[in-house]
Amino acid sequence: HCEILNLAVGGYMLTQMFGIAMEKAPAFHPDVYVIAVTDRTGNPVWAKYLAKLVQDGQNLRYDVLREIVAKAGVKKTDSSATAQEKLAPYQVSAMHAIFLELKAHAERQSAKLVVFFVPSLQEEAVIDASYSPVRESLQGTGIPIIDASTTFSNVDHDKYRLDWFDQHPNVMGHQMIADNLYRKLRENPEAWADLTGETETSQSVR
Repeated sequence: HCEILNLAVGGYMLTQMFGIAMEKAPAFHPDVYVIAVTDRTGNPVWAKYLAKLVQDGQNLRYDVLREIVAKAGVKKTDSSATAQEKLAPYQVSAMHAIFLELKAHAERQSAKLVVFFVPSLQEEAVIDASYSPVRESLQGTGIPIIDASTTFSNVDHDKYRLDWFDQHPNVMGHQMIADNLYRKLRENPEAWADLTGETETSQSVR
């Protein structure tokens, strides 16, 4: 038996997910934090939200965000384009620091952290390029990763899209992602144990 709380907000980048995990999720005393990383997470616009906070003179609240901005030399007077250009070289190191802080945040609550890769329906080369910086940023963190990014490889994308112009999955597409995530979870004893509390897993589940 488990309770799943979905605190996701459409279009949020990792910097915004970080804020939700730090500020809102603890009130529910979660046993596991699941960060759903989409192919948008590694997109070049990852820093747009952070740049806007600086421009608006907002309190960055967390040391990890302050350090990223300080290293990049972003100033309130910078244009959005300039701020994002300054932050661009720090994408991997910034995400790495955020993931480590999320892991430490979960551990302080005796909770676990698992990362899911959840794709949209785009060309494989585009998906790979989008996830590349995310994969690099997770190296050395010890965070279990359930990678369903290849869910739509070698399938007719139009069949599983909401519409021909919409890269989001339809009901059948979501079912494919769910099945793939479950399969990958069962193949990963560490992640399965973190997510379910069970210490044994079957390696033969299809």
